[in-house]
Amino acid sequence: MGGQGPVGHRQHQRPARHNRCNLRFDDDEYAEIVEAARAADLTPAGFLAEAGLAVARNTRLPMGSVEREEMRELVRLAELVRRVGGNVNQAVALYHTAGVAPPALLAAVELTSRVVRQIDMLATQIGRRIQS
Repeated sequence: MGGQGPVGHRQHQRPARHNRCNLRFDDDEYAEIVEAARAADLTPAGFLAEAGLAVARNTRLPMGSVEREEMRELVRLAELVRRVGGNVNQAVALYHTAGVAPPALLAAVELTSRVVRQIDMLATQIGRRIQS
């Protein structure tokens, strides 16, 4: 995380949690846990608690900063796709009334191509990370 600010803690609970689980790891195992915790912006203990509960509950593991950034990008691209859809609908409506394809239709098709390329690049990036 080097220089990205303080590490986040797991959400605290009131009254406090009373049950404790002490674990032991060799140096390599602990280094892996620390790395994963940093990627999720959590302390090692918080990461282990969240990951353990996620597995026990059959839910998602804590999301790291890379995954959060990818989600933000997907949300941004989804908004662009919605805009493109609106532009295409307007351009097609103009085409039906005028009988000629308006310049807006070409612009919407070009924007669609750019957005689809960005989605493809992001999907490839996510796929490579998942496979590694």
